[in-house]
Amino acid sequence: MAVYLPVLFSGILILSGLINGYSFQIQPYISLIATITVMVFIFSFNQDTGNRLQESLINCASVVTLIFSVIGLLQIVKLDIFDFRETLRLGSTLNLRNSAAEFLSLAIPLIFFKLLTTANKWKYVYTLSFFICLSYLITLRTRSAMLVCFILCLLILFVSITTFRTELKVRFSFSYTVLCLIGIIFIVYTSALYTDSERENLGDSIIKTFDLSDGPGIGRIHYFKSVSEILIDHPIIGTGPGSFYSNFRKYNLYMSNDDYLRNNNDINPHSVFLHIANDSGITGLTLIALAIFVFVIKIRRDVKFTFFNFVLISVFAGSIIIMSVSFAYMNLAFMILFSFIAGRLISQFRVKKVLPKVYSTLILIILALFSIIINSGRFYSEQNYLKALTTRDSNLSSIYFNRIFESVYPVDPNQIPPGHYQTSRLIAKGDLQSALNIAIRARKIQPYYAPIWNNIGTINFMLGEKQVAIVEFDKIMNTFRNYIEPQINLMLLYYNSGEILKAKEVFFKISNKNELVSEASNYDNYLKLKSIFDD
Repeated sequence: MAVYLPVLFSGILILSGLINGYSFQIQPYISLIATITVMVFIFSFNQDTGNRLQESLINCASVVTLIFSVIGLLQIVKLDIFDFRETLRLGSTLNLRNSAAEFLSLAIPLIFFKLLTTANKWKYVYTLSFFICLSYLITLRTRSAMLVCFILCLLILFVSITTFRTELKVRFSFSYTVLCLIGIIFIVYTSALYTDSERENLGDSIIKTFDLSDGPGIGRIHYFKSVSEILIDHPIIGTGPGSFYSNFRKYNLYMSNDDYLRNNNDINPHSVFLHIANDSGITGLTLIALAIFVFVIKIRRDVKFTFFNFVLISVFAGSIIIMSVSFAYMNLAFMILFSFIAGRLISQFRVKKVLPKVYSTLILIILALFSIIINSGRFYSEQNYLKALTTRDSNLSSIYFNRIFESVYPVDPNQIPPGHYQTSRLIAKGDLQSALNIAIRARKIQPYYAPIWNNIGTINFMLGEKQVAIVEFDKIMNTFRNYIEPQINLMLLYYNSGEILKAKEVFFKISNKNELVSEASNYDNYLKLKSIFDD
């Protein structure tokens, strides 16, 4: 029966991805079960005993991972074999990828260690599974998946050097390592090929569902950054969560607006903690500590509890605990490796002899439970998000987007309200009445965003409502005195209506604001009227 456990839990993970919006109700618990299961795999195999049951478990897990990875790759290459429910089309790809990445980050350490220690016919299966898993994780084009690849590079570099003892095998190890590093880094640095199109498709899906804009904070439409960009541009603070649950004030504030974070006194410390948990700086410390510590353990079989080891394990433990809050896809693999190392360390300075796997198991269970408890609310947030997108439940959607408007669009003139971009698109298509309705709704949401006022005045003018347009432009002049575009529009409106004196009056008001006028988008219209008035 135990042989079929990997198949069982792999099937559950696949099923959770197919269930789409409802998977987040059970996914935290599935993650915990899968974590403990893979933990048993890692801690059970022993090179000296040759236990056939253990070998069967590991082989079975590798085959299941291989099959699941192939399915995931088919999904990635746009065959969309699982997108059979149109009403849940938006959630299917996201959830399948999430479940796959989570499972693969658990399975890859197992496959890797077994690949280095096996010499039988299964070595080919492990090798194929290993590289297919890597390809799939890289193809996900997420920061977490890429950092998993870098972790694996470091593990290959340090572990393989000390695993092979003979000169011939050492040469093979170095060649194998170099090829892995070159291949992975090349793919990682060039893996954002479809990001813009996917971002556009997802944004369009949300627009069609709720007639909203594709502005910041609406759904999973944040730009992706490669590992190189993260490490260069954000060496300490990282890039933030970048997920749709960042819209929920209770769990995470909108992290992209640094000015809002600095000026807002109502910042939830838990939100900031979650933000830090996703940082590449924390992850970088973990990678360094993990690599050095694995190297020390492999070189010195008689590892003792020294100050150097204490510093390493402290940094590593702190990073793991912080990342367990973020619930990134790779943190479960981190927790497994950390538990394995910490268990060996603790067993060395305990008076009473206890097997390292006992300590490792306890540590891993504690970390996993901590992660599940902390992140349960975030999973339910995602569940509500998917329901709001896929069911068109007016009550649920209004509640959800009202919460977005409260946190993402505070009284901040720099925030673009929902509807602004769509208003521009509808104007370009000639659907002026729809554009006006959306612009009015957007102004209610964000009354401090001046361009939306300008759009309302312009659309009224285009619809022939000149007096309404004049009133709107006049409001803008009194409220946003340095916003030039609507003042130029008002001047043009007066001139076309034959009210030359009023047009000149507006002209003289803005003529002394040369720098602002020259930066206006309708500066050409200003120059035309200026030449007429000068004559």
